[in-house]
Amino acid sequence: MTTTMLFRNHAISRKNRSLLWHFKKSSFSNKNTSSTKDEPISMDGRHQQVEEMRQRMQQQQQQSSLSNKDDDDKNQGSAWDSLWEDGLTPWDLGMPTKALISEIRSKKKSFIQTAFVPGCGSGYDLISLARYMDEYDHHYLEGSGRRCVIGLEISPKSIERATSVILEESFSNINGPSKTPICLYHGDAFACPSTWELMYDSTSTTDSKNEMNESSLSSSWNGKLSKDIKFDFIFDYLFFCAIPPDLRPTWGYQMSHLLQQEDGHLLTLMFPYSTTRNNNNNKTLRGPPYPVSLQDYQDALHPHGLELLLDPPGGIYESEDTFPVRRGQEMVGWWSHQKKG
Repeated sequence: MTTTMLFRNHAISRKNRSLLWHFKKSSFSNKNTSSTKDEPISMDGRHQQVEEMRQRMQQQQQQSSLSNKDDDDKNQGSAWDSLWEDGLTPWDLGMPTKALISEIRSKKKSFIQTAFVPGCGSGYDLISLARYMDEYDHHYLEGSGRRCVIGLEISPKSIERATSVILEESFSNINGPSKTPICLYHGDAFACPSTWELMYDSTSTTDSKNEMNESSLSSSWNGKLSKDIKFDFIFDYLFFCAIPPDLRPTWGYQMSHLLQQEDGHLLTLMFPYSTTRNNNNNKTLRGPPYPVSLQDYQDALHPHGLELLLDPPGGIYESEDTFPVRRGQEMVGWWSHQKKG
């Protein structure tokens, strides 16, 4: 039995401390220990790692062009796995994205019930979202619906890392585990959600008010998501820039399909940002991370009915809480479905 499966249906509790210790010491732990919470390291500050990462991913893309769909998914997962295994994770700052919650507080008018983070990495932002949603616990207790935070990764090693981070935070937080369920899924972000496999559920054996059953996520809660699941909040940071540019139209379709029509919001942190439009068919673009522009997002989202919120005028801006090492390279954009009528 793998360590991931060991935690798959294991509820967070104090008695799991010994399991967490074993989990943290295992071979899949993130070997990138050069950064600290006080001194995050940007991708641009680690050119050698970025170059090696790009070489590996380009090799994977060449293999994918010669493989079928199932083999392609496995190759992608293996490629990202190797980066996590070797500590080649220059995108991972080892801390939550501060701009995430500050942006929600300033722009999101209604409380969040279902949140989705594709390419969730180490899981720090899943924790931030769950803690934020805990603040509105009284809304859920009054019968307005159950809530959850879902993270998705194609890399099993990344899921194992995120599980470790989530468990450690739940043990160390003075308030204990979050009341909002956090679930980690393994799968292809562009595939039907019903094909995603549940790998970790933070509240698998907690009381009924936290269960994700017929009224929320699936026809019967066995970890399988409904093919028609909708989220009222989606957060994309470093996922859009990680996929090959020719997949951006597919990304736009999937974001539109997963986002609720009414009061659904997609928050994008655009990095590494360029004011120059990038040709999606330009094979000379090097990545990941691939450079992104506002036009790139608009080209992907507008055909599927998602529009940029023009507040402030112009729509995009730099957050005051952008990581200092990424200032000048990162912009905020909020998107929602076009209003009918």
